[in-house]
Amino acid sequence: MRFSFLLIFSLFFIFSCDDCFFSGCDNGNSGSSDSPPSVEEYFSFETSSIQMNYFFQHVTIDGMQIESVDWIGAFHNNTCVGSLKWGDCVGDGDWCDVNIMGYNPQNELTQDYIHDGDYPSFMIYDASSNQYFDAAPSIEVSFTGGALVQIDSLSAFSD
Repeated sequence: MRFSFLLIFSLFFIFSCDDCFFSGCDNGNSGSSDSPPSVEEYFSFETSSIQMNYFFQHVTIDGMQIESVDWIGAFHNNTCVGSLKWGDCVGDGDWCDVNIMGYNPQNELTQDYIHDGDYPSFMIYDASSNQYFDAAPSIEVSFTGGALVQIDSLSAFSD
């Protein structure tokens, strides 16, 4: 049921207009724009037995450390494959890990998930502005199920 809802929800945003995902969508209704999807919906994913841990120490938007209510999301071809609320990390200044879920041929819920050798993309959700930002890691590391990697920083810019 949850998968069906997410699929329908995703299709609505994909087909309702071209560039409405994060900036709002003007669908001709008196100039009004829809708000972006909630972080809980957009950053949701199913657990896979194939995982890789990406550890980040610094996560910033415009050079400023994100706040405890902000989120990091990992994606593969517009499918969320992992996410974490920054405030769920242990300790201040510690490394924080985002578990990224990989494709498992024995689990149909992971059919669009990342494969070994593919590179995830990242987004940061800024709760104070209710905006999503594309983010870039300080180094690009391809997915390898069962591995872990430490990446110094993940950065987004509002411009």
